[in-house]
Amino acid sequence: MTLQVNSPVPPDHSQVVGRTLCLSTLLVRGTLETAQALAADPEDRAAYHELADRLGFWLGQEDFAAQFTATESDWLALPPGGWDGTQQEAQGELIEGLGVLLWALGLYERFPACDEPFPMHDLDPLVGWPAHALVSPHVGELAQFPARRADVLLSITQLRPLPELRAQRGTVECWLWRSQMAAVQRSQPHPVSGQDYGVTIGIAAEEAHAAGAIGRPVQNDFPIKGRPFGRLPEAVQLECARLAAARKPALDWLRGYATAWDDTPAVVAA
Repeated sequence: MTLQVNSPVPPDHSQVVGRTLCLSTLLVRGTLETAQALAADPEDRAAYHELADRLGFWLGQEDFAAQFTATESDWLALPPGGWDGTQQEAQGELIEGLGVLLWALGLYERFPACDEPFPMHDLDPLVGWPAHALVSPHVGELAQFPARRADVLLSITQLRPLPELRAQRGTVECWLWRSQMAAVQRSQPHPVSGQDYGVTIGIAAEEAHAAGAIGRPVQNDFPIKGRPFGRLPEAVQLECARLAAARKPALDWLRGYATAWDDTPAVVAA
């Protein structure tokens, strides 16, 4: 008996644009939550509250909203001002995930290094949220917020070839593995009998380099700016781990592998 193994089915261009808009919207909602909490002027707080309400109403009319996960839908269903640390702490992961998608769509030419976060994204071309709206909720451009940009994004973007997405996923996986090995080394400085951290890391570094996933090893280790990973400060190692973990779900999803992004609410026919 031969078992049939289904190959991953990557999302198409339209689905990637839709997911890009989902993450963009979540970042805007997080910005509105922060702005509402920090606003000293009651009129400003009320304006940010109204913008969040407007965003929620708009999402109810947009097809791409079907791509929000169940958890994300629950967050968006909370009333303005109802977010807590859980949602706000997820903003860093959203920035990295959105960065991966913008790169995959060709809107970013360069994929940042393993220790370099994506910049805060310009959300105006994506959902009509101008950056200076964080300073004042009364800027004129907000009269058109939110702005429907799905058709524009579809017309000006193109998905990178699958081999390029596959290669970038492999690179992120390598750095995630090295970061996890560093965590093991910190928690268990002396390996169990018969194992050698240095040998294991050295072999992995040579294999990753041969595959084109990392640069030439330095002192039998993964290189970052000419230094071996194991000699970097713990804070840098932890940042690399955070970035790799935040980027991998987006790259997995782009390759068609199952991720938490697939946990969308079921649609029940009337």
